[in-house]
Amino acid sequence: MVRLTEGYELEFNQGRVDDSGRYMKFGDMITSDNGSKKARIIGTPITTTSWGVSNSFDGTGTMLLSNVTGDGFFSNDNIYLAGGDEVPYARSDSDQAASKTNYIMVYFSDDKEPVAGNTVQTDNTRIGNEREYVNWPPDDWTDRAGGFPRQHRRGMTILRWFNGSQVLR
Repeated sequence: MVRLTEGYELEFNQGRVDDSGRYMKFGDMITSDNGSKKARIIGTPITTTSWGVSNSFDGTGTMLLSNVTGDGFFSNDNIYLAGGDEVPYARSDSDQAASKTNYIMVYFSDDKEPVAGNTVQTDNTRIGNEREYVNWPPDDWTDRAGGFPRQHRRGMTILRWFNGSQVLR
């Protein structure tokens, strides 16, 4: 399976996890201080550090944006989540890219009967995808953790995450 995501890159730092565990994710709408700039996060933010724990500002990385309104985000702009509280969820670390970039994620899977009884989440055994049925990975890869159904976390394995010729993951 190949998944393509196209958007405007925006590097960020001071990525926040609020006291309820919310942080910037795929599908979130973001805004500037005064609401004159808006955009949708179109793919899972590519983090270079962990988001951290509740009430932390540790996240850094790059997010892909679509549906941008206003002049776009500039370096050191505070970034707020639509529907969030009045504290920024990140700060832009660069100006928003002027043109879109394509990110290509390539996955593979086994075409076999599901593996029964395998409860080891960290091994390399993928749960099989029976013919005419596929356990697609979620759009936001962070949804693979926690309570997300195991077959969807383990049915596909990502090979590489490319941005042009640069391997990102």
